[in-house]
Amino acid sequence: VSAAGAHDGSFGVTGDGGWYYRNDITVSAGDTLSAWFNSQNAGGRFYLGFGADGTGASSFVAALNSGDIRFQNNLAYGFEELNTAAQSYLSNTWYRLEVVFDLGGDVIGNLYGSDGTTLLNSLTAVGLTNVSGGVTVRSFGSQYDTIELIKGQNPGQIPVPATLALLGLGLISLGLAKKKKIS
Repeated sequence: VSAAGAHDGSFGVTGDGGWYYRNDITVSAGDTLSAWFNSQNAGGRFYLGFGADGTGASSFVAALNSGDIRFQNNLAYGFEELNTAAQSYLSNTWYRLEVVFDLGGDVIGNLYGSDGTTLLNSLTAVGLTNVSGGVTVRSFGSQYDTIELIKGQNPGQIPVPATLALLGLGLISLGLAKKKKIS
């Protein structure tokens, strides 16, 4: 946790490679999950995960080290590559990663530029095993900040932002469990 890692608040998180999840906050069809991340170096990655519990998750990944965005299944917090789309990143630049849980059942990953609104790339998930459930993050070689869940994008319903307090000491004090990567 550091002020240097902050995007739009006082503090942000510099990733340590561990998985952190909450299963008391859940995503489901009609929701949108997003987070800001900073591409500190070309060897890093940022994972925005969903369907999380003690057995694993699925994730949308900004893979700076392999030059793409991708979806993964993360059984036992390992990884199974699903589908990818090529993407270049600028060093030390903030990006917004977003996962849309479409009412029709599709899961769509979007990557936005530093203004948060310019769509740079998009990918529809293929082969996910965990969709509905808790929220997880993982990061190495990057910083992240401002994780947000917008519930209920059903037609005619007004979205209600539910900013997740997944920053700073809140990672531990809010009861997040840490999982080590299994290689």
